Amino acid sequence: MEIIFFQLPKNDGENHIHGGIGTDMKVWNFKLKIPIKNLKLIFSFFDSDGDNGYPGNMKLHVTYKQIMKIMCHISLKRLVIN
Repeated sequence: MEIIFFQLPKNDGENHIHGGIGTDMKVWNFKLKIPIKNLKLIFSFFDSDGDNGYPGNMKLHVTYKQIMKIMCHISLKRLVIN
């Protein structure tokens, strides 16, 4: 078995935190679903191989779901695609 090291960009002094630099500044796709109850707003983003130093492609999904009139449920998912 070969060990491969990847150098990720430093974004907190000498450290790499929160997935890198700029993902929050990119244009994400979104869908608005308006069922009878529980409004949903779904954001998605495709991060290509090598972006921010990470190997492999990755899909990110963030879902905001209204629960009743005063609550919001947030769901984060990622799918790594080799």
